[in-house]
Amino acid sequence: MSEEPVLYARMQGGVLEVASDRLTLRSPSGRLVAVEDHVRTLFAKVPEIRLMTVDEAPWILSHHILTAPFRRAA
Repeated sequence: MSEEPVLYARMQGGVLEVASDRLTLRSPSGRLVAVEDHVRTLFAKVPEIRLMTVDEAPWILSHHILTAPFRRAA
């Protein structure tokens, strides 16, 4: 498993859809953090967020990269 998660996102109406290759990430302190919690913190003003694995995501999500690596957006 690489250190940085791969995340993709798109807006569908008022819904932010986020797909990730994993469900947790490691904080700088070494603690495991749920990707969903981190995304909800970053995008607190978005009324609805749907988080899914890359395997569950519609194929189109692979064309909408959010950031790589994700921790740089924090």
